[in-house]
Amino acid sequence: MPTYSASISGGLQPCDFNGVGTLHADTSVMGLGERMPRDGEPVVPAGQHPVELILLRQLASYLATPMFVVDAAGTLLYYNEAAEELLGRPFEDTSEMDRDGWVAAFRPHELDGTLLGPTENPLSAALADGTEHHRNLAIVGLDGSERRIAATALPLLGPAGRLLGAVAVFWPIDA
Repeated sequence: MPTYSASISGGLQPCDFNGVGTLHADTSVMGLGERMPRDGEPVVPAGQHPVELILLRQLASYLATPMFVVDAAGTLLYYNEAAEELLGRPFEDTSEMDRDGWVAAFRPHELDGTLLGPTENPLSAALADGTEHHRNLAIVGLDGSERRIAATALPLLGPAGRLLGAVAVFWPIDA
């Protein structure tokens, strides 16, 4: 389980999701060529994730509800232990995947077997239009087994309405 720390001397700076994370508290130092953030816009160094996504991962790790978290580009950042049974493999045995990678890996499709288009997948749709989406669908887990699920995806909006990513909450269904 990752741990986080912060001091009271400054703002929080996020870290990446690999290994144990540490939140550092000196965001006042700007490098050459970096611009000052606009009002409500945090500084997020290249290769790191916004603190809101780090905290969401922490929250998801404590929940018994299956959750799947992607960043604003659609890259899979995390799925929790509750999702592992439905997805067919522990997250630790998986790596970050771009949107095309996880769509190919999990093959989301209609209950009748028809592949979903790019905007028909609830998670992709939430990223595309910034609104919530719900759908009953089927996926193929990384163990090769098909699972029928209900999925609700929500966009994750940060300060000033900035799109940070999206989260899908899902559960098995009988269909």
